[in-house]
Amino acid sequence: MLSNILAPFFFSTLSSTLDKGCLLVSTPTVLDDFSFSRSVVLVTDYSKSGCVGFVLNHRLTVSLDHFIPESKIEQELFRGGPVEMENLYYIHRLGQEIPNSIHIDKGLYWSGNFSSISEMFNRGQIKQSEIKFFLGYAGWGFDQLKSEIDQEAWVVVENTYGDDIIKLNTETLWKNEMSKLGGRYTLWANAPEDPQLN
Repeated sequence: MLSNILAPFFFSTLSSTLDKGCLLVSTPTVLDDFSFSRSVVLVTDYSKSGCVGFVLNHRLTVSLDHFIPESKIEQELFRGGPVEMENLYYIHRLGQEIPNSIHIDKGLYWSGNFSSISEMFNRGQIKQSEIKFFLGYAGWGFDQLKSEIDQEAWVVVENTYGDDIIKLNTETLWKNEMSKLGGRYTLWANAPEDPQLN
């Protein structure tokens, strides 16, 4: 998955502790990986068993009602990662209003009873800014993710947005996070997606 061509240029220390609630920001070493190029991943679960997260900024061209018309939920849909892309996942800021929700951090939750979500949408009790839907998820084994971080494929940063991360402009999220890292990362933040166009 990883290219070693650019790896020597990215020797940085981690900006945050790897744990649920943090963000993984991809570096140019994954430019050749369709699933993770220019991606920002919210880590929703992390343990010795592995890591689960969702790519926040890869929006699909179809909305949720295209896949589940009976739900009447008109909502943007994102490609959460390359694992189980036939399944629907979601993060939200609704806490225990949604049964079986799993707490992440800073007012963020994931999963929960979809029937409750659908019913609340139909009653107008959920705002679009309170929930984000994904097809698929990003998953790593414990040692696998650690290895990719050691190879400078990812930079771990704190989620400074809290639960507002659900409603951020996803088109600029990766660029903004790269710019915050400063130094050589700023150059990549402003580079075209196709390096040959530079």
